[in-house]
Amino acid sequence: MTPEERELRRALDARSGEVSPEFRARLGVAFNEGRPTSGLMQAVAVVAVVAITLGTVGVLLMSRSARHNSNRPHRLVKRAFEQRGLGACR
Repeated sequence: MTPEERELRRALDARSGEVSPEFRARLGVAFNEGRPTSGLMQAVAVVAVVAITLGTVGVLLMSRSARHNSNRPHRLVKRAFEQRGLGACR
């Protein structure tokens, strides 16, 4: 431990004190209350996340499919030119 760390630890120990009974009581009440119940807003948030995720994946799949199919017309035209003996199409 460096001297700066020791000095900081001493300063924090000097500043810290015993936990007051009021603080303990408030902390106990907060723990006893537990988590809030799930509501409509949480359900709406889950639905929104699912919709956005599915939409994003759908768009990516469609763009992949469109890119894959975009080369087809060029290949068909090239094959038609070659079959007619017109040479390579660029």
